[in-house]
Amino acid sequence: MPSLHSILGVVLPWYIWIYTYVHYHLTMQGLIILFCVIAAWSFSVMFSRMYLGVHSPADIVVGGIIGVLLLSLFVRIDDYLDYFIGYGNNVILQTFVCTIIFLALHPKSDPPTMSFGDSVVTASVAYGIIVARYRTVGQHAICSALLEQASGATSIYTIVIVGVARLLFGFPAILLLRAVLKTIIRWTTFQICQLANIPAYSYSNYAKKSIQLEKHHCAGFKLPPIYPKERKKEVEEKEMDDEETTESEESKPQPSIKEEAAPFNVDTPTKFVTYTVMTWAAAEWCHYAFVYLNLTV
Repeated sequence: MPSLHSILGVVLPWYIWIYTYVHYHLTMQGLIILFCVIAAWSFSVMFSRMYLGVHSPADIVVGGIIGVLLLSLFVRIDDYLDYFIGYGNNVILQTFVCTIIFLALHPKSDPPTMSFGDSVVTASVAYGIIVARYRTVGQHAICSALLEQASGATSIYTIVIVGVARLLFGFPAILLLRAVLKTIIRWTTFQICQLANIPAYSYSNYAKKSIQLEKHHCAGFKLPPIYPKERKKEVEEKEMDDEETTESEESKPQPSIKEEAAPFNVDTPTKFVTYTVMTWAAAEWCHYAFVYLNLTV
């Protein structure tokens, strides 16, 4: 499957580049620095997928191509989408319903993997941004980017100092909010499932306790697996023996097994609520805190 990280590694950094290039009048030196940061960000995200062994080069390339197509589409409709989010009717409710439908239709694997969890996080972050944008229309003087607040007389030194101060305050605050929300929501969901007699589990806790295969790049790491001729012959013979064994077992009459409903993964609502509120806080609440702390230009 195409790498979701590669798609986001193209769409998000390069949209920031395009938006900055179009809306801000940076100097040539500023553009070069920003370009290097964006390129390093995008490349490191895609390379990490192959380094960790979770995607093949083909998955990464296809993901990058899809990202370019989505980015080219988004830059054509972003102004219309922004207007709808800011001034549409029942935007928060409509977006919530569409997000839930999208997650319900999302393909799920058995045994489960992290792909669905990544999609939940991505959808909840997008929903949190939409909530913040809808609520902050008309408050541009407070809830806007630092470069938008700066005037022509503001020095780059002041912008950098204030930006670093905001980061030093906002990043730990959001991490603390994430930890608190995650603990409360996961515990609450478990309690609700117990009261409703619904079998539940946490995939993240299960993954921590189970034995995980080494995913990191090593000397013998190859995609796809390449064997010497002698080893290849052994692998083929073993696969043929396994197929014969499987066929003989399938030919035997199998006892009827009553299928049980799969337990509910409490990580799904936990991630959705946690990352929605996190993003909402970062896009709206932090700006009010910055004004209160006088971290403005």
